[in-house]
Amino acid sequence: MAGGVAICCALAPCAGFAVLPAAPKISSGGQPGALPLRAARLVARAPTRGGKQIRPTMADVSTALAFAQIAQSEIAAPAAVWARALANNALAVDAAVAAALYCLGILTSSAISKRWEAHMHSHLARWSLMGIVDGVAMHSWYKCVQGVADSLNMSVGLKAVFMTMVTSALYTPIFCAGFLFLLSILEGKGLSGAQDRVRADFRELLGKTWKVWVPTNVMLFAFVPLETRTIVSMALHYVYLVGLALWDVAIRDSRAAAARQAAPGPESANFLVGKTIHDSQLRMAVAFTAVEMRTELSLGSEATDLHTPDA
Repeated sequence: MAGGVAICCALAPCAGFAVLPAAPKISSGGQPGALPLRAARLVARAPTRGGKQIRPTMADVSTALAFAQIAQSEIAAPAAVWARALANNALAVDAAVAAALYCLGILTSSAISKRWEAHMHSHLARWSLMGIVDGVAMHSWYKCVQGVADSLNMSVGLKAVFMTMVTSALYTPIFCAGFLFLLSILEGKGLSGAQDRVRADFRELLGKTWKVWVPTNVMLFAFVPLETRTIVSMALHYVYLVGLALWDVAIRDSRAAAARQAAPGPESANFLVGKTIHDSQLRMAVAFTAVEMRTELSLGSEATDLHTPDA
């Protein structure tokens, strides 16, 4: 069985031509007559064992080529299904792939940072929804910007540069702001919280995204056809999403640490309580001292007003 698999792997490139008949004829000179040229070369380069050359039989070669053709058909079947899905409903395929890659990105980032959310299913649901929105938006944008570039009758290189510049100037800022805004809304921070997040992190996220996607978009627009551009972009987007999720965790941790430092801790609270008690005791002591002083003064004045009896 292992030998048959090895022969199949070795002869897989030969599957491009038709399978041979089950019993090819051999000419009187001992040369393979009906055998294709590539298979004949394989037979001529047969391995040796103990100094003797081992030549596979015609049945072995035919079986190997049959297995190669079966393997080719098995690989081609999912590819055909995928091609039909892209042709019939490319938008749904792009959205589904984007949602899956968003979830995979957040799982990968959690494994790298060793930080798992308490409610991971809700976290994955939020990111999958983000992926659906991103997949639909990216699919629509690529189709739109490709149509504009085609109408300008430019060369392939100029089209790639033009589409990269337009994407960096329009789509990337909208993506960064939309990502921060929608993620905050899904996390339950409300409209004001989402606006605060955009104001706080938009510039930093935009700069990081430009560094990654400007050179990437040049290659995408230059070498990847429109039909598969969103899929390829999302596959590259997976690496970006891992970094994006790690950046989001780092931002949250830094702000939580700053909030803990700004808030009064237990030691600060004890100090404030002690200071309050001390101040109240001091005020009470001052008040009692003032009362005593007034009492002494009043008693002294009464004593001076008394008349001493005559001797």
